[in-house]
Amino acid sequence: MSVPVMALINADLQLPILFNETLTDEQLATTATTAARTFLHAYGRQYAPADKIEEKLPV
Repeated sequence: MSVPVMALINADLQLPILFNETLTDEQLATTATTAARTFLHAYGRQYAPADKIEEKLPV
């Protein structure tokens, strides 16, 4: 995993770890998924809106 994704996961898990809570596999998977989505939303490819794509396609 990339460093920014790991940082997002760490930030999301700080309170449960601070209070010594036991995390389930589902909680860890949800946290990792959320971090990856946040990273991709911030740094992923930007696509043109669908209406602009249709305008450029030959009819």
